Amino acid sequence: MKFTVLSTYIKKQLSLVIGPISNNPIMPVLENFLFEIKDGVLKTTATDTNTTMIVDSNVDTTEEGSIAVPAKIFLETLSNLPDQIITFSFDEISYNIEITTNDGGTYKLLGTNPQDYPKTIETTDTSTVMIYSTVLSKGIKTTKPMIGTDEMRPAMTGVLFKFQTNALTLVSTDGHRLIRYTRTDVTCESEGECIVQKKALDILKLPIEKTDVIIGFNDSCIIFKFQNIQMISRVINDKFPNYENVIPHNNDNIFTVNKTNFLGTLKRTFIYADTNTHLIRLNLTDNHMEISAENIDRSTEAKENLIVEHSGEDIEIGFNGKSLINIFEILDTDMVDFKMLNPSKAALILPLEQELNEDILILVMPVILNSNND
Repeated sequence: MKFTVLSTYIKKQLSLVIGPISNNPIMPVLENFLFEIKDGVLKTTATDTNTTMIVDSNVDTTEEGSIAVPAKIFLETLSNLPDQIITFSFDEISYNIEITTNDGGTYKLLGTNPQDYPKTIETTDTSTVMIYSTVLSKGIKTTKPMIGTDEMRPAMTGVLFKFQTNALTLVSTDGHRLIRYTRTDVTCESEGECIVQKKALDILKLPIEKTDVIIGFNDSCIIFKFQNIQMISRVINDKFPNYENVIPHNNDNIFTVNKTNFLGTLKRTFIYADTNTHLIRLNLTDNHMEISAENIDRSTEAKENLIVEHSGEDIEIGFNGKSLINIFEILDTDMVDFKMLNPSKAALILPLEQELNEDILILVMPVILNSNND
C-alpha cells in the first residue's frame, strides 16, 4: 500500500492532531498515529484513550489499507524535509514502512498492527449545537485559568459546558474563584451539561479565523467538529458544584477601576506581599483606594493609592494577590466593576465592556483579615 502527498501539507495536518500522544502512554501502541486510507483520503487518528483527535487529509492513491505509524519520528522526519512530494508505502503483513522523497531520500521504520489500536470513543445519541470558533475560543480561554487542580474534587478539574435552548454557558472554579462565561446567541438542540477535561481543552486547537464548530454531547463524551478535524473526549463523571447558589446578588459596595492601572498597582505591590498568604489589602474611603502589602519576616512593605469611582460604605478587604492578578490578566476590558458586601463575603468582578450577547462574571473569595495577617 502506498500514497503520495506534499510533505508540508501532511506535516501541518498531523501537527493538528498529535496532542493526545504522550511520551509515556499507558500502552505502547498509543505512541502511534492510526493511518486509514480509503477513497483517496487519509484518516489519521491520535488518542490517549480519553481524548481522540482525527483529521482527514487528501492524498494521491487508489489503494486502501491501514497501519499504526510511530508518530514522533514520522512527524520529526517531515519537519526536517524541504517542501516536496513524498511517497509513503507500507506492508500490511510485516508492517514495514518506507518513506521516499523525490530528491533521493529513503527512510525506513516499523509500524504496528492497526487492529491493536484502541477503538474510537462511541459518539451515538449526541445532541448538537453550532458555535463560531472565535466565540468558543474566547470562552475556553476565559475559563481555563480558574480550573482547579484538586484530584479529590474531579468536577473542579474541568470546565462545565451547560447547554440551554437559548444559551451556552462555560463555568470553572478552583473553590476560591469562579468564572461564568455565557453566550446568548447560541441555540442548542436540547438542554444538558457535561464537564470537559482540561487536557482536552488544552489539546483543542481551534482556527483563528471565524469558522463553524459543531459540538455534540451525551452523558459520556463531547465531540468538536470543524473543517476536516474532530476531537472526541470522555467527560468527567462527577457533579459540578451548584455555582448559582454561591453568586451573591446584594453586593452594593461598588468601586469602578481602570483595569490597566489597577493591574499595574497590584503587580508592584504584590512583590512585597507575604510569600505564604499572598495577602493584598484594599482600603476604600470615598473615591480613594489604598492598595498595600507587607512581609513582616522580610521587613518589606508597599503602598499605592488610586482614585476610583466608589459607591457604598468605607471598607477594608483582603485578597490573595496572586489570584487577583490572574483574574485581571484575563479580562479584555478597560474598566472593571468590583462589587462587595463586606470583608468576609464573596466579591464579584464584572468587565464593563463586553461583546454583544456575552456575559462574563467572576467571583472571588476574600482573605479574612485578622491579627495573623497584620
